[in-house]
Amino acid sequence: MIRLNWIVKASLFILLVSSACHETAHANPVEHVASADVVQPSWRDEVHAVWLNGPSNSAQLGGNWPNFSDQAPLLYASEHVCDPARTAYTGYKTSGAYCQASSNGLNANPHLVMYSGLVGFVLDASAQDGNFFPRLGSTSSGALTETMDATDAFESLTSSEVTATLNVQCTSIPQTTLTAKTAIGASVAEFGLVRKGHAVTQVTIDKLDWRTDTGDLFVIDPVCNEGLEETTSDCSSDFGTPAANNPCDTTDFPNCEGGMCYSGQVQDPSNSNCNQDYGAGNSNPCPLEYPNCVGFEQGVSWGRCFSSTTNSEVCDADYGATQGPCTSQDYPLCNLATNKCYRDESTCFLKSPWYDVAIWGDLVTINLHWDGASSPGCSGTVKLDVSVGTDLTIQKTADFSTESKVAVLLAAQESSSLLADKSNGDSNTDVNVFSSTVGATVLERSDFGDFIVEVPTSTGTCSYSNCGDSLYTTDISVANTDPSLSRTVRLSLSRNFVTGQTISQSRPRAEITGLNVMVWDRASQQPNGIPIHISKNWHYGGDSIYQGSWWTANLFFRLPPGSSIDLTFAIVYEQYRQIPAFSHAQLSIVGYSNKFLWEEAALGTGGENFCMDPLGSHTRAPITDVRPKLFDGKWKENVGGGDFLIYFDEQGVYQYQRKLDSNLLANGPCLSHSTYKSLSNDGKILSEIQVNGGRTDDTVRVFIRVRYSAQEATPFSRLAFFQFGSETYNYHAAFDSFKYGSTSTVQADFQRTCTAGKDRDRAKMYDSYGIHRQALEGTGPWWFSMSPNSEAVTYDSNTMVVGDRGLVVRSFQGRLGGTNVNSPSVSVLCDKIELGPPAGLSQLEAGDYVDMQLEMIILPRAGAEFNVAMQNSPNSLSLQYLSTLSTSWERIQAHAMHDVAVTSVSPPGAVIDSHYPIRVCVPAGANDVVEFTVTGQALGYVPIVVCGLESSILGPEQGLWRRNEGEPTFTRLEDETLARQSNYDRSTGNYELIFNVEILPGLAGKPESTTVFRFGPAPTPSPTPSPTPSPTPSPTLAPTPSPTAAPTPAPTPFPTLAPTPSPTPSPTPSPTLSPTPVPTPVPTSSPTPSPTPSPVSAPTPTLCPTNRRHLRHRWGRGGRRDGGGSTTAGTEQDCNDSENSRQPTTEGRNWRRRRPNFN
Repeated sequence: MIRLNWIVKASLFILLVSSACHETAHANPVEHVASADVVQPSWRDEVHAVWLNGPSNSAQLGGNWPNFSDQAPLLYASEHVCDPARTAYTGYKTSGAYCQASSNGLNANPHLVMYSGLVGFVLDASAQDGNFFPRLGSTSSGALTETMDATDAFESLTSSEVTATLNVQCTSIPQTTLTAKTAIGASVAEFGLVRKGHAVTQVTIDKLDWRTDTGDLFVIDPVCNEGLEETTSDCSSDFGTPAANNPCDTTDFPNCEGGMCYSGQVQDPSNSNCNQDYGAGNSNPCPLEYPNCVGFEQGVSWGRCFSSTTNSEVCDADYGATQGPCTSQDYPLCNLATNKCYRDESTCFLKSPWYDVAIWGDLVTINLHWDGASSPGCSGTVKLDVSVGTDLTIQKTADFSTESKVAVLLAAQESSSLLADKSNGDSNTDVNVFSSTVGATVLERSDFGDFIVEVPTSTGTCSYSNCGDSLYTTDISVANTDPSLSRTVRLSLSRNFVTGQTISQSRPRAEITGLNVMVWDRASQQPNGIPIHISKNWHYGGDSIYQGSWWTANLFFRLPPGSSIDLTFAIVYEQYRQIPAFSHAQLSIVGYSNKFLWEEAALGTGGENFCMDPLGSHTRAPITDVRPKLFDGKWKENVGGGDFLIYFDEQGVYQYQRKLDSNLLANGPCLSHSTYKSLSNDGKILSEIQVNGGRTDDTVRVFIRVRYSAQEATPFSRLAFFQFGSETYNYHAAFDSFKYGSTSTVQADFQRTCTAGKDRDRAKMYDSYGIHRQALEGTGPWWFSMSPNSEAVTYDSNTMVVGDRGLVVRSFQGRLGGTNVNSPSVSVLCDKIELGPPAGLSQLEAGDYVDMQLEMIILPRAGAEFNVAMQNSPNSLSLQYLSTLSTSWERIQAHAMHDVAVTSVSPPGAVIDSHYPIRVCVPAGANDVVEFTVTGQALGYVPIVVCGLESSILGPEQGLWRRNEGEPTFTRLEDETLARQSNYDRSTGNYELIFNVEILPGLAGKPESTTVFRFGPAPTPSPTPSPTPSPTPSPTLAPTPSPTAAPTPAPTPFPTLAPTPSPTPSPTPSPTLSPTPVPTPVPTSSPTPSPTPSPVSAPTPTLCPTNRRHLRHRWGRGGRRDGGGSTTAGTEQDCNDSENSRQPTTEGRNWRRRRPNFN
């Protein structure tokens, strides 16, 4: 059912329409307007999707993984390269192959657990009997708490059975009953991840067949039993086509491909995209073996690579083709290799069915799809049977030939642990959603239990150019007409998402690489913190209906009885109030590789800047594409990747991660926030990673907090904490030299003499320079520079240029082998940097841990490309300062030398949760007021997070205030206060506000300078410095208890990234490995301005709603400090484009992942 827009005031139209939209509406539908505070979701509403026993299963993994086996590890002679006792053991043979196979546990039980604190189910990829749902039900047992994980959810769920059958009869074929099962020849079904996030996760189940009781395919045409090729007649073209008029006329160029005659061989079998011949440039050229790019047309289509040449002759058949077309529809296709007519084997069988499954915080939806229209001679009935334990049995039926799907919806109930059947269109009872925005469409979907709000087709888009500071809004109002019961609202703002119904839609363009969507309170136009997450796609290929270009911004909340709420969605592209925004979102790879999870982050728009494959599905590396930013709106070359925990046990076996729980809690635009928690396959090392990216105007800067903890004694043959440049993903690492040190000190300076890429030959691992687990000197921050990158392509010839790599270790704290360690050790592997344990250590003790904060920096190369960045971001103080340094290594060193710390905070009880990014939490009862002193300076805009707030809405004089050293009064930071982000903390029921502030007065500045910040109303006329005593100078991550008597909240044993309990022996995936794509844009036609809605300057307090589930995850330097200082451990530009057609997007070097192609 499609709901039209109502152009009336929210309070009026809700009353008018609520009764019109539901025939059974209550007489007194809406009595009050709800605030955001009363609709916020709880921890039980947060959705998770976790592979319990590994990084999915081996069928959905790419290269660079070991073999998987149940057999015991092999034994090797002493001093053999595969002897795990050997010094500098790598885990690989001389050839680069793994010495040992890894556990086959990921294949033995390839279980995907999808759950919230209310409902859940288990998907079994290996099911051969057709029941892919072995467990399903409620997770709301009173014994489960906020710390529940995938194992808890798995064990709380009830045994279940979901089967799809087809009773079918085709022409000349007797009636038969078929079951939807894993396709013949496939070991597992394929799970395609469409959307993933805390509000909703959606998965397709493919590679299925309708199979008989004996497991065979059902043949629908008796002709197929006689063979697929006709042997009695010759042909030169397909049935229904004219006879060949222009066959190739010479044996020198005999093959007709794409209407042109070619010599000898044909197309590159990898089917990779190209836009230029081999050697013509750095952006999508053909490989040496297939050097000729044929068919590329700017803005229209990619080319394909051939090893042959063409004589440019136009043709419609190969040389010597003199026969006519096929004459029978039974065998309609002509095989030009044999000149015989044949039929496509797939026409002999029914089209494959598939499942479309989704979970919201309180609802599970199972949709079964089929294609009966493609088999016109067949008819029958489809049945979907669902049984959950002994208490719930549901059967849904549909006609095979006239319908195409059937749905079952199961919802949590407040008064019962049993699920309720909501399959009869009543999943949105008493909920009405309307939009007063001209051109917006509201669609209620009874088969998914949600609402889609499609943005107007006139909403602006961007080409691959600087998109400026544009903001677009769509207003909605939501009403609950039930006078006594609260109702859940499941809602997605959409652009071009597949809705299942025909509505007016337009495609995204280049802005899709870096968009943010915020939720505002409509009346005040301030961000209200309702958690929202973005899922998007730009990949074309395959048969999935979810391929293509679309995005959704998804939210789930609860509306009290008889109430309504008015919201505004604010859409931001390149800039948020004139400063480039940061975005981090799930990027669906349905249509590309279907290897489940991929995430993409960008500073502004116009291409990726930081990508993650958290499961390592493509290459085993969790950090993949990393690219510089020149603020020109164009893609740059990939200089990724990176890796987190690399752990080979004492027998030399690689221990992959399992039970990976990835949570993208805040997309941006001021500070993104994502967490990744996993367990090594042997259950011995818990890994907790946090990733944040901040809004800034100087360079790509990603903050990474890493924590590992040993759950028991853990002997190892190899252990690494972090790699920049991964041994399984490492592109364009053509830098000239390594330099590293601590602040102003240079510890090492040497030329790179080795090129490895992903080559794991021993000579290109630890033996390359002899630097293995070398202690870093000094007290930090430590820095690493890999520069200058000497790739030949320069900006004047091709804008897709590389950048220089930098890494800063802001802090390091650990206990290793039972001994406290305050600095990491470094290894240099050919063209990669690795951080790890000290030399000589071969075993972790129970309770050992590592806690470090990293800062990945990708700089434009010094010279012309750095100058381009400065020209495009002329107001950046940081770029101006960095321009006074002549080399990239000095600029990386400068990042380490510019450091900030929060040195005091008031009132008593306030907590310094992190020093950089700054995170200060207001104590209860403080009326949302906090004051803190920051010592030092930092490059770029510093994220400042004020947490523990009771409200996200600010009064007229509330905001962030600043008093620089030597100044007598505070100044309200107007722009910074307006351009803020709001997150709601489901755990505490409080809010956090995020601001981006420059703490770099002047170009050089004074490193010892102090700045006092205050959040709250206007300070008193005579502000005084923060009343707390000066704390110890060097903030640490150490998990020591607070040494002072100042009132402070009870400290956690150490700053953890995720408040989840120590994992149980149950399997957990690890945040590793990553898909490696290097897309380049296929230019499209130039954009034209779009009419409505014209870009609006950001409304008053503009803010973005980002949600973080666990704000108490500690992700900064220095652990926690109490109020006494003690440590406890453009200009707006019109970038609209009404040209909504988009060229097929595609591309890829490396792993050839497709890139959106718009100009």
